[in-house]
Amino acid sequence: MYTKTLLIPNYESAKSFVDIAGKYPDVKISLTADDMTVDAHSILGVMSIDKSTPVTLSVEGDCCEDFISDIEKFATTI
Repeated sequence: MYTKTLLIPNYESAKSFVDIAGKYPDVKISLTADDMTVDAHSILGVMSIDKSTPVTLSVEGDCCEDFISDIEKFATTI
């Protein structure tokens, strides 16, 4: 499993993230904020999480280098 802390602060970022996740439809990608976990392929799910705090990305199975590179712009050091 691959995990990383991300910041998705607004609608534009959420849409961009969901577009990236959509390139990997067979990979289980989820985001967790507080006690809420959502499917990262779902714009409604991603929009429903708290955008004022970092979220935890979880990827089950093999995570390809392309995906890791694509999401790097959302990474946070918090």
